Amino acid sequence: MASFPPRVNEKEIGKLLLNLVDHTEVVRDLTFAPDGSLILVSASRDKTLRVWDLKDDGNMMKVLRGHQNWVYSCAFSPDSSMLCSVGASKAVVAAILV
Repeated sequence: MASFPPRVNEKEIGKLLLNLVDHTEVVRDLTFAPDGSLILVSASRDKTLRVWDLKDDGNMMKVLRGHQNWVYSCAFSPDSSMLCSVGASKAVVAAILV
């Protein structure tokens, strides 16, 4: 069963690593930057994407806004410099992260 707020757990030992407490609605998607930087992005029904730095105790780095409705999914470019997301309104939003 899903929990709210969403949590990131370490699979091997079940240790809680991060609570995504800044979202106000359900998180629909999580994606890690493919460059190994331990940057995590969460996409939520609260119409935002949030960028987290897991190397910095999971602190939130920034909030990305631009969707008028729920955000369903997000994906990084192969070099981790760009993030694209899609939401309920079928709008695709791109953000340059570098």
